[in-house]
This record gives sequence, C-alpha cells and structure tokens, in this order.
Amino acid sequence: MDAVQDAVLSQFDQLTGLATREFYQSRIAEAWEQSVLEKNVMALMLVAIDGMDRDSDVDAALRPKLRDLAAVLSDACKRRSDFAARMRAAEFAVYLAEVDADGCMTQGKVICEEVRKRTALSVSVGVACFLPRGSHFVRSLYQYADQALQDARAAGGNQVRVMTGSDF
Repeated sequence: MDAVQDAVLSQFDQLTGLATREFYQSRIAEAWEQSVLEKNVMALMLVAIDGMDRDSDVDAALRPKLRDLAAVLSDACKRRSDFAARMRAAEFAVYLAEVDADGCMTQGKVICEEVRKRTALSVSVGVACFLPRGSHFVRSLYQYADQALQDARAAGGNQVRVMTGSDF
C-alpha cells in the first residue's frame, strides 16, 4: 500500500466505513465556511447509543450492529455535502446542509426508528441547527448539538432534541 492509499484509509473508520473524527473536523470546517459564504442553515446531529458511555469499548457482538447503525446514518445523508462520522466508540455525527429545525426533527426520528428496527438498539439524537454568523464558531455547532444530545439522554433516551439559533 502506498502513502496515498494510507492517507485515504485513515480518513474512514475501518469498522463502520464512516468518516473518522479527524476527517470530520476538516470537513465540518469546510462546511462551516461554505455555509457562511452562501448564508445557508447548517445542522449537526450527534447520535449516541443509549445506555453506553460514548467511549465504551465495543465488544464483538456489537460490531455488526454498529455497521448497521452506520448504514442508517449514511442513508440520512441525501446531499453531496452531507456526511456522517464516527466520533467516539458509541457516538456518531451527521452533518446536514440546508435543513431547518423541522427537517432535523423529522430526520432524527427516522434515525431513531430505523436504528431500532435494524439493530434493536436505542439511540438518542441531539441536533444544533442554525445559520452561522460572526457570533458563532464551528466548535459552537458541536457544543450545542452535544447539549441537545445530553438533554435527549436525560429525558430517557430514544428521543431527539433540537437546539436552534433562538436557543442560544
């Protein structure tokens, strides 16, 4: 394998085929800049498996379910600019361009239902959805999505919580 192949492979999680956290960070920064330039709403969904610590070790029995969960998240990516990433062992991110809060809520519910159907796992989804501007920074998107995720988990899991620009 050559250096180019190594570089490409390092951008994708070997288990799920989703982008790695490192690749997510470069892609989200690009998406942020594009959204600012085009004045488009952007959304970040954080998806976590209920009942698992985000950094828990993944045992062999869970691996096929993670692949199926990743397929659900990939299916949620409808536009060329949309992408999904594995952030931690049991936490995932989905970036959606030009999707409003209602669309995020709908998509989050679909993710919860499809993951349960395909894997028998329950997931919580936290979403940050807003039009980036000078007072926001790309890390804000993750922080607000993480807060929404924690709210969904605290409410019992298998739920979606959306934070919009009016929430912060």
